Amino acid sequence: MIFNWVVGLSIPTLIIAAISFAYWFGGRKNHWDQAASDVRGLKPDVSDLKHNMSGLKSDVGDLKEDISAIKSFVETLKTLLRPLFDISTASPLKLTDSGEKTAKSIHAYQLAEKYGDRVSLEKDANAYQIQQACFAFSEKELLSQLDKNERQHLEKQAFEQGTNVAHFLKIIGILIRDRVLQSRGMQSREIDDNAPPATG
Repeated sequence: MIFNWVVGLSIPTLIIAAISFAYWFGGRKNHWDQAASDVRGLKPDVSDLKHNMSGLKSDVGDLKEDISAIKSFVETLKTLLRPLFDISTASPLKLTDSGEKTAKSIHAYQLAEKYGDRVSLEKDANAYQIQQACFAFSEKELLSQLDKNERQHLEKQAFEQGTNVAHFLKIIGILIRDRVLQSRGMQSREIDDNAPPATG
């Protein structure tokens, strides 16, 4: 038989081999079917995982926005509270130790000496009137009289210290007041003595 010669096996042997292969293939097919079923069952889990990851990304995005809002609030709070650290609220106003450091960082003493003589004052102005005039000058006129470098330095320091130029102008105003009072032989305690009586 040519078939037997080609294959090199007898018919019974082939039958046994065929049966064995069918049994083996049937077992493997069941295994493959189970694997396919497991993969199909895994797809919903993968889908859920993708959904959860998407939700997590959204939560992270919300958290970043919250952190940004908190940082912005803290910076605003620092700007609002900075005067309380630099300027004593007790009358008459004066610089605290922190205010002295701030004054040096913005060259406030040099600016007070350079521009203090430009405050318009009556010859017989009392200490309270001198204070009011110096504060008005520093808050309304001084900035426009500073040269470019002086103005840029104040702006740079305001940015770096987390405050505003208006706060620095108040510090300079206090130093101008002290300088004018001293030039007229007055003490800062005289300010309250000459202040108008409180109304209401």
